[in-house]
Amino acid sequence: MPTVGEIERFILEDNNGEFYLISRDMLEKAKVTGEQKQEVAKLVHGAGHEVSGYTLSSPTLSFFSTQLAFQGACSCSFAGCTTIK
Repeated sequence: MPTVGEIERFILEDNNGEFYLISRDMLEKAKVTGEQKQEVAKLVHGAGHEVSGYTLSSPTLSFFSTQLAFQGACSCSFAGCTTIK
C-alpha cells in the first residue's frame, strides 16, 4: 500500500504539453540540508542573486529552455487520480 508521501503529488506541465507528477517523497529527498542549505541560501539571497538558468514566477518555473507550469495537486495511486488543488 502506497504512503501518503507517495500518493500526494504536484502536477506540472511543460511547454511541450508533457505532464509531470512530483510526489511529496520526491520533494523530501531533494530537500537541501546541512552545509548545502547555507550555500544555496547564499546563492538565492546573496548580493546579485547569482543563481542563473531559471526564474521562478508563480505559477510558471522557467528552467533553461523548459517552462514548467504548476497545474494543481492530486492524490494519485494510478488506479485513478483525484484533484485536490
